[in-house]
Amino acid sequence: MIVCSAQRAARSLLLISVLALPGCQPDPPRGILLINIDTLRADHLGAYGYAHNTSPNLDAFAEESVLFRNAMAPAPWTLPSVATLFTSLYPTVHGASRLSKSAFTSHQPDFTPTVKLADALTTLPEILRDHGFATAGFVRGAYPTSIYGFKQGFDRFEENQAYGVRFGAEQALAWLDERKPDSFFIYLHTIEVHSPYQPMPPTQRQLKQLGPDERARVLDAAKEEQALYLDHDRAPSYRGDVSGSIDNIQNLAEAKMEVSRSSKKRLVELYDRGIGYTDRWLGLLLTSLRERGLLDETIVIVTSDHGEEFWDHGGLDHGHSYYDELLRVPLMMRIPGEGRKVIVDQVVGLIDVLPTLLDLVGIPALPVAQGRSLRPLWTEGELPARTYFAESNHETAGLAMRTERWKLIRSRNAPMQLYDLWDDPNERHNVCKKERETCQQLVGELQAWRSDTLLKRDLIQPAGAPAAEPDAAAIENLRALGYVD
Repeated sequence: MIVCSAQRAARSLLLISVLALPGCQPDPPRGILLINIDTLRADHLGAYGYAHNTSPNLDAFAEESVLFRNAMAPAPWTLPSVATLFTSLYPTVHGASRLSKSAFTSHQPDFTPTVKLADALTTLPEILRDHGFATAGFVRGAYPTSIYGFKQGFDRFEENQAYGVRFGAEQALAWLDERKPDSFFIYLHTIEVHSPYQPMPPTQRQLKQLGPDERARVLDAAKEEQALYLDHDRAPSYRGDVSGSIDNIQNLAEAKMEVSRSSKKRLVELYDRGIGYTDRWLGLLLTSLRERGLLDETIVIVTSDHGEEFWDHGGLDHGHSYYDELLRVPLMMRIPGEGRKVIVDQVVGLIDVLPTLLDLVGIPALPVAQGRSLRPLWTEGELPARTYFAESNHETAGLAMRTERWKLIRSRNAPMQLYDLWDDPNERHNVCKKERETCQQLVGELQAWRSDTLLKRDLIQPAGAPAAEPDAAAIENLRALGYVD
């Protein structure tokens, strides 16, 4: 094992451990597995320092991976964030971010995004399929679906089936066993960490689509999964008023019930329960890949589209702010033959995932991509620092930017916020007035980036993003996750 030291980025030290000798060029990996755990905060995994044992399998996975401690989501909610993951374009450019109302709140009865990911944009699955990869997506959630443009590029695309992460893991393995592709890409999107923080049984719509035998099998599986889910409760004897249902969370968010310290603690326990359950199935999936001899031929990436607020800055849920509880997400890459237990402190973004994957499998870079390959961070030990941005189009519409040291947040109807993350990693002290010169400089950079991004949008999508047309099933999914009444 060769240990290389990288440049010191201010107060961060990047240590690189590389298995392959310099100059060795192993064959590109055979497969790619991209796992997106919806709503997962980085700081609720043991690998990122969490005190509770929520993620033993992902923690073990991290021991064999490149782990990015400061990965930034491009938006605090799913649709624009996953669209960036698939295109390496910021939300303004890909356009899959605008809502039908200015308010991003669940009490809006007609809340639906008015736009989707345009077919004209080039996505990661399309690129890989064009280069000979068999592609499959297994997703559960309101937004990463065909209605919102995410089916493009997939040979097989299964969405919102009856029992979540178990379905995704089982179907991904079954697809590999049946298809036996020479090269493959699998996208797995899980929803069990997202609210409601309780088991989600099959809906009547899902059950009606099944025959009697399959319906009975699904109901039996749902009972099994509910029991397994509840096994991950740290306080199974709890008898209070916090259930983690959508209505319960809404009442807590709107202070319709007492938000005591014990209530907050219980809600976090319920959130963590979903992490433990998801971790169990992902561990089984990785073990099954190893048993098939595929794990060491496959790039495996584990990440999330955004985090979750638990009153860290007075809010609950997600989509409402740009603090790190929403924007700092886990990002771990297990790369055959290249890296083991690599820790990267440098700021990176989900916008970099597509360019990195193309680099790893030997596909030319996408010219319009706004991200970059992160591979030099563990093969060469350095990569120039870069500023990353986040944006969203809802009632707290605004922008955020993150450098190695600073976080600037510009929100509608709120003062400019500047945080020194070296001295104040929890973003408690707005130093915009104290650091006036720095604040003004960053505001200028943010405005310049915004202008450049709008120009890029007009070049790539002069007609604007197309409208989404949610059907009854899509509205049902939005309702189940608390987005519509």
